[in-house]
Amino acid sequence: MKMTTELYMYKVFDLVGDEYTVLGTYINSNTKITFRHNKCGSEISMRPYLFINGTRCRWCFIESRRRTQDQFKDEVRKLVADEYRVIGDYVASGTKIEMQHNKCGHNFLATPAHFLHGTRCPQCFGAHKKSDEQFKQQVHDLVGQEYVFLAEYKAARFKLPVLHQVCGKEYSITANDFLGGKRCPHCYGNIRKTTEEFKQTVKDKYGEEFLVLGEYKNNRTKIELMHTVCGHEYSASPDNVLAGYGCPRCAGNIQWTTDDFKKYVVGQEGSNYEVLEEYINSKTKLMMRHVSCGFEFKTTLDEFRNGNRCPFCRESKGEKRITVYLAQKQLSFVRQYRFDDCRYKKPLPFDFAVFKEDTLLCLIEYHGRQHYEIVKTFGGAEGHKEVLRNDSIKTDYCISKGIPLIVIPYLELSRIELILEEQLGALIKF
Repeated sequence: MKMTTELYMYKVFDLVGDEYTVLGTYINSNTKITFRHNKCGSEISMRPYLFINGTRCRWCFIESRRRTQDQFKDEVRKLVADEYRVIGDYVASGTKIEMQHNKCGHNFLATPAHFLHGTRCPQCFGAHKKSDEQFKQQVHDLVGQEYVFLAEYKAARFKLPVLHQVCGKEYSITANDFLGGKRCPHCYGNIRKTTEEFKQTVKDKYGEEFLVLGEYKNNRTKIELMHTVCGHEYSASPDNVLAGYGCPRCAGNIQWTTDDFKKYVVGQEGSNYEVLEEYINSKTKLMMRHVSCGFEFKTTLDEFRNGNRCPFCRESKGEKRITVYLAQKQLSFVRQYRFDDCRYKKPLPFDFAVFKEDTLLCLIEYHGRQHYEIVKTFGGAEGHKEVLRNDSIKTDYCISKGIPLIVIPYLELSRIELILEEQLGALIKF
């Protein structure tokens, strides 16, 4: 049986219940379709087969993986007790943060990833240098007699010749790298992972967040990857990837360009959106066009990455039915109509203002679920209070000005046309 949109919706519902809603039309398993994650309200676009195979809302996935300030402090405390203190605010594992060495009082910058992997106070580095005997004891504790270092230990980042007694090969390595788990490159090459094995390891660790593009050679030879969240392609060594070093662009180490943003848009939406202005930074709005409907609007990189799309097409089902009805009746109307004296802190918008010639005939409001109950994606309890307050201000305004106000609850979605026919019919003859 050929898969249809309806059948695909049933399949999604069987998997996740009402946690996700299919918004787009199913074409085939490889053509992207839009989903809404009802828990967070984000709209995401992905290939249908990926959803069936377990890919879900990338924003919730990233949020679940994001290390918090308190979590980083706990990791530091477990690692070094009270010898070091976190001074700055945690942003990302690749973004430098201010640390303080309590023994000497020196403040310095280090990335969280580097600190957790052994970077310490640069002022004290070497002041209490590890002895050759201490280093060799650490080596023995790790590998016994399997490896023999052939020169005296000088510093953690100084390369030393070492003999791997299993294969008889000599090579050079820093003390830091050896103590961090790196071993004989000759023997490693004989049992190295295949590309498919590395891809599976990445998938097991990160899900669909990273896509391996290149061919795996060894743990230290850089390989091409794509961060599916932002679309950025970059090279990184496999050991760094598996150690938690993420996308350099998302870590703030690489500045986006206009071309980068355009590529990201194409990767997310194909040719459905056009970038019309030059990209400045993630917080500065730029003009975009939704090709499907022709509507032009301004948004930021951050907003687009969070799932914000064409505001015209984002109308609720009820608002779209009202728009279609008014257009079919050839009535003049304005969306999001405001009066300067109907305000809370700013003028409050009415969903529709209907005109007869140049005279205001009435106002129409479509009230979604958030007008009648607490909805998490609309601000929870506080958001519900704000909605009720604004509804009250607008209702009182219409009464005081003698302006007819038609309010249609979301539970009357299927009767919208009948309600408008009846109430508008009392104001004007069609």
